[in-house]
Amino acid sequence: MTLLRSSVFLLALLCAAPTWAGVLGGVVQSVRGRQITVEYGNQGKVKVFHVPTRAKVLQDALPGRFESIQVGTAVSVYTTTSGQVYKVRVKSGDRANPKPSTPDVSRVIPEIRPGGTEKVESKESWAQFRGPDRANRSLATGLLKEWPADGPRVAQVYRGLGAGYSSAAFDGKRLFTMGTQGNDEVVIAFAMNEISRPLWSIRTGTIFRDGTGDGPRGTPSVDDGFVYALGANGDLACVAAESGTVKWRKNVLQEFGAANITWGISESPLVDGNRVVVTPGGQAATMVALEKSSGRTLWRSIFPGGPGAAYASAIVSQLGTVRQYVNFTSKGVIGVHADTGTPLWGNDATSNGTANCPTPLDVGSAIFSASGYGTGGGLVKLAAGRNNVQAQLAYKVRELVNHHGGMVFVNGYVYGTNDNALVCVDVKNGDVLWRDRSVGKGSVTYADGHLYVVGEAGEIALVEASPDGYVEKGRFKHVNRSDKRLWAHPVVFQGRLYVRDQDTLTVYDVSARD
Repeated sequence: MTLLRSSVFLLALLCAAPTWAGVLGGVVQSVRGRQITVEYGNQGKVKVFHVPTRAKVLQDALPGRFESIQVGTAVSVYTTTSGQVYKVRVKSGDRANPKPSTPDVSRVIPEIRPGGTEKVESKESWAQFRGPDRANRSLATGLLKEWPADGPRVAQVYRGLGAGYSSAAFDGKRLFTMGTQGNDEVVIAFAMNEISRPLWSIRTGTIFRDGTGDGPRGTPSVDDGFVYALGANGDLACVAAESGTVKWRKNVLQEFGAANITWGISESPLVDGNRVVVTPGGQAATMVALEKSSGRTLWRSIFPGGPGAAYASAIVSQLGTVRQYVNFTSKGVIGVHADTGTPLWGNDATSNGTANCPTPLDVGSAIFSASGYGTGGGLVKLAAGRNNVQAQLAYKVRELVNHHGGMVFVNGYVYGTNDNALVCVDVKNGDVLWRDRSVGKGSVTYADGHLYVVGEAGEIALVEASPDGYVEKGRFKHVNRSDKRLWAHPVVFQGRLYVRDQDTLTVYDVSARD
């Protein structure tokens, strides 16, 4: 039995037997204030739910608003053991042929209609790595459905970034990324849509040097007027977004007694409420939560076995009444309690012995993860009790050997590249529905019904996000190429595609608007 599985087994012995939460699917019959009446089952049964303002509302798989819950829409209502609603998923479509459902605790994967395009009434944002909820899905709409033969127009190019693989984050006025200047790693701010010198650049620490490429790997996070940036040597800084003034800084490896990893710390800080969450790794602090205003340690999570840091970034996952942070460590995927840092569960099925890089995906009461070096992906089902979480491996899918290009979950399907092809996986059972080698290995993001695939050799493609097959809607070669592989993750924000290639950040206009 591996160390992580042993740890989970010991935790299960220490915790009380879980009390299961439920999910009910049906059709909305009435909406009054924050109260909805749902018809379910074959006999026309109804149930009334009060949806509190703190409950999460999803339109298909993306963030939505309570106003999207209307009479005749299909919904799934998620409740705690005490009957309180903590999540409502609104499904696309109308009442025609709704699939009846009764509360069933065995349903750990939400039923999501395949195909189609999500329509979300939400302000577009991309303030951190992988965007809203770290789901790697842009809320941008009105984008080109096909690209010209020579690719979309280059709108602008930001230069002078130096070395590194950081992507971009935005606060609506400014663009933030990381790079190098001389022997230093820096966080850089630009005015959006202006070709000019940086507004400011602030040193975060000493440059990380490596034969595969120097400089920072993580992407800054922007929250409440401040930028949080983590360098490849573990230097974490909190900087005022407008002025670049440093509010606080620390080296998380030194402070928590951890050693750097082979190819440098690659994590992008997670900001959640008043916490900044990072994963130093090691015996003294697998994961830590810092007060975002001061950098003071709120808690440190010491996971059994002391797994080191990997190359992934943490996500938030709400499971019943349990809010948890999930990340990929050197020994496997783990979940810790968001309020206390208490270890909850771990699974090493998709872990390899070299480098675990892709950020895990929250796919609804389950976590999908994958790694490279011949390992592949897999799904872990989660069930929440009052204060604990049980984790069980559902399946493995060896065809999705995702090295570090990341994955995206759309309408029930996971898309990502392996070592030579783009792959589509049915999240319900792990079936590989199609694969295509046109672009090869690379990074992927999602916007407006399409996948934006950036091959590490420089090919960029627009592909329909559909389980029915690979349908390419345009492809071109990236301009302003460096002598390094294209490893920075792409971003689609406000009608533009941002592609970082070492010293330059090229912006393509992918908007369909005149």
